[in-house]
Amino acid sequence: MKNQVYWNWMDGDYTKSPTISTLSSSVLHGYGVFETLYYNNNIRLFEAHLKRLKNGMFSYEMEVPNAFPEIPYIINDLIERNNLKEARIRISVIARESALSTGKIPSSLIISALPYHRESFSRSLKTTLSKETSPTLSLNKSTSYAGYILAKRKAFSSGYDDALFLDQEGRIIECTSANIFLFKDNKWYTPDLSNKGLSGIQRRIVLDAMNNLNIPIYITSCAFNEDAYSFAFITNSLIGLQEIKSINGVQMSATPSSFAKIKREWSKLEI
Repeated sequence: MKNQVYWNWMDGDYTKSPTISTLSSSVLHGYGVFETLYYNNNIRLFEAHLKRLKNGMFSYEMEVPNAFPEIPYIINDLIERNNLKEARIRISVIARESALSTGKIPSSLIISALPYHRESFSRSLKTTLSKETSPTLSLNKSTSYAGYILAKRKAFSSGYDDALFLDQEGRIIECTSANIFLFKDNKWYTPDLSNKGLSGIQRRIVLDAMNNLNIPIYITSCAFNEDAYSFAFITNSLIGLQEIKSINGVQMSATPSSFAKIKREWSKLEI
């Protein structure tokens, strides 16, 4: 149902309307970290997501919530309460109070489970120039997400499905919520994210799949040129692997035969 309200979990309580203090740094400064997971009879790559979430809390000097070990049981309860078979799970750890103080920052744990259906379809891609993000922020899934949302909104309003971020030198970083792989001259490339951008969990799985298949992949600076690449796909934990139909209106020319092999191997590793 379109207007159905689903159960959430926050700091020990199941609720359909979680409340957050307007004086907390999560509200005032967007201070927090999160993970988004795909559920389809099981929680995909669960331990990897929890590890990254913990690393994010450490980077942000936040307390680990007492209920952290209970997260898998809470998710199962939410799946049952919301009567879901396939779902988008979001785990958020946010500042409960002001972060402008000394010591560990008190945190709140919020978990939601909403209906989601993973589809495989082509999408057009709108490119946009964005200033480089802070290396500290780029290593974590920060709840300070306004810039990404604004870029996606602008892409939607222009008739595209997503936006491609470039750094100040015109090199490709990532999409608004996904990593990108590119193909040209019979070679695979993906941007080097050592100093910018978020290296997603699915990106690592794709790299493992290519390594297992002995398919060379160049992790390097990828200069943006609208017609330089003949094929591209994006990946994150919700969409899996998704082909790109066009970049900035320029159509992709052909799907390389190696893509089907990569996708099959990736599906074996995405457990």
